[in-house]
Amino acid sequence: RPASNLSVYAAGGGDRARVLELLAAVGVPPDRVVLTTAHSALSARALRFGCDAPGLHPYLWRRLSVAFGVRAVPPLDRSLVLYMTRNVGKVSGRRVLNEPLVLELIQAHLERRGRGEHLHVFSASGLSFHRTRALLNSARAVVGPHGGAMYNVHMCAPQTTVIEFFPFHFASNKYARFADVPFHASAFLGFDYWHVAAPAAPGQDMRVEEQELQQVLDRALPVHGEGIAAPPDLRLWLEGDADR
Repeated sequence: RPASNLSVYAAGGGDRARVLELLAAVGVPPDRVVLTTAHSALSARALRFGCDAPGLHPYLWRRLSVAFGVRAVPPLDRSLVLYMTRNVGKVSGRRVLNEPLVLELIQAHLERRGRGEHLHVFSASGLSFHRTRALLNSARAVVGPHGGAMYNVHMCAPQTTVIEFFPFHFASNKYARFADVPFHASAFLGFDYWHVAAPAAPGQDMRVEEQELQQVLDRALPVHGEGIAAPPDLRLWLEGDADR
């Protein structure tokens, strides 16, 4: 059934205004939404609960992008490089402790490329859904630490380069966090995904090794050439009928 005909949608936690905005984007009007807390009791004739398993199916990611109005803008027509910061507001770890140096390195690399690309530091705080979608859909590349801001990559166009930082405990050979939504979205939506293991600091903060990041930039966004392209079969859904 169309989402607008459903009696109740329940969504708890996080930015409630953003939850309402996102649901409205996929056809659920605010008067059909009941926002709950983590400890609320719900009574319903039928309960549909979204777990991790459906999120691993490419069809749902593709339908979500279509519903959100993501456009298949060719890479050469996109000049924006987004850096998804976690160094603002109240965040639970995964801050990049050497972020100024990281931003300088990325900016210097873009200048060497000489393609008119410009770096923009992205913070979701205060941004509407439509502004967030416009920025992500215009991005040639998205770079930053694993976290909520990186979860927005599903609003990017196919062939977007995604470079994600993860805190890594080299002494115990363990990650502080594991790859999930940005990696899955990249696999299903035709992005060029790169993973950077950064030495972990207390509180799951991290210091990105500049040499390793430079090596990734040299391969993903080379000064000469176009880098590694996403598999063409993953791009077809935006170029034709999304329902096929």
